[in-house]
Amino acid sequence: MNKEAIIAIIIGIGLGLGGALYFSNAQSPKQKAPQFEADFENTTVIPKTTSKAGKFAEYKALPATNSLLNSDSFTLKGKAQDNSHLFVVNQLGIEPVSIEKGQFKKQVALKPGRNDLVLFELNNKKEQIKALRLYSFQIRKSTAPNNDDEEATKEAGILKEKLEDKVIELRNSPKSVVSGEIKTVNEKNFTLVSGTEVTKVTVEPEITDFYQVNQNKLERGSFEDLKKGNSVTAFISDIGGEQISYTVYQEPNLAVAAGKISNLDEDQYQATIVNFDKTSFGADVQTSTTQNLYNQNNRQTTKGGFSKLTIGQYILAILSGSKQDYSIEEYLVL
Repeated sequence: MNKEAIIAIIIGIGLGLGGALYFSNAQSPKQKAPQFEADFENTTVIPKTTSKAGKFAEYKALPATNSLLNSDSFTLKGKAQDNSHLFVVNQLGIEPVSIEKGQFKKQVALKPGRNDLVLFELNNKKEQIKALRLYSFQIRKSTAPNNDDEEATKEAGILKEKLEDKVIELRNSPKSVVSGEIKTVNEKNFTLVSGTEVTKVTVEPEITDFYQVNQNKLERGSFEDLKKGNSVTAFISDIGGEQISYTVYQEPNLAVAAGKISNLDEDQYQATIVNFDKTSFGADVQTSTTQNLYNQNNRQTTKGGFSKLTIGQYILAILSGSKQDYSIEEYLVL
C-alpha cells in the first residue's frame, strides 16, 4: 500500500470519529438549571417581627365595663410600643398617654356618676379602640346632728340620729347602680329607660340625696328637679331585699366619640363623624369649641380651626346635646 492510500485511510477514520462525536453531542445537549417564575400569591411568607409590626397596647387590671367604683379616678397602665399613639377620651377631657420604654401608667380622673370612656390607639396606621362605661360614687360625710345639740339628749333625738347614721351607712355602700333617661316621675319613684330596658327606681324623697353633676363636682339638688327626659344615675342599696336609692345624680348631656370625619359642611360649620360603633352623625363646631391638632411626628398638640379639618382624619371628641343635635365641646384631630 502506497503512502497516499495510508494517509487517506487515516483522514477517513478521523472524520468518522469526529462526526460520531458531533452527532452524539447534538443528541445529548448539556442540561441547564430549570427557570421558575416566582408565584408570590401562592407562596407562604413569614414576615420578620420588627418594631413597626403594629402590636397593640395591652392593658393591666383595666376595670370591667359597668364597674361601680368608690373613687374619683383609676390607674390606666400596661405596655405598648414606643411608636404607638395612645389617648384617653372621657367627658372631662381628651388626653394623650405617654409611653416610655414600652410601658405606660396614667391616673385617669372620673366625674361623679356615669363615665363613658374611649381608649384610642393608633399604631402603624391601624387603630385599636376600647369603650368603657364606669360609675363613680363619691362617699359623702355624715350630716347627722352634733351630740352637743340639746335635742340630741332626748330619746327621740337620739333615735333620729341613729336612723340618720344608718341611712348614711346604707347611702355610702350601694350594691348596684342604674342609669338612663327618666320616662316617668311619681311620688316616691321614677322609671329609667336605657336602650330597651326600663327600670323602676324607688327613693325616699326626704332622705335620699339628689345632686347635679357639674364637671367633677356635685351640687345639691332635690327630688323636684327630676323631670321627664333628664339623664340620671341612681345608686341602689339593699334594705332587707327591698331596692332603694339613697343617692341620685342628675347627669349632664355629654357623650364621647372616636372615629373619622366622613363629611364637612363649611357653610354650617358641621362635621359628620363615623364613630367607633359605626354610627354616623353630624356635630356642630361652635365658636366656643376647643379645637386641637395632634402632630404624629413630634407628638405635639397645637390649636386648630375648622379650616384645618379634612375628610378622612381621625377625630376624638366630647359632644353635648342629643344625637339629633350634637355640638362639639372639644376635639382633637390626628
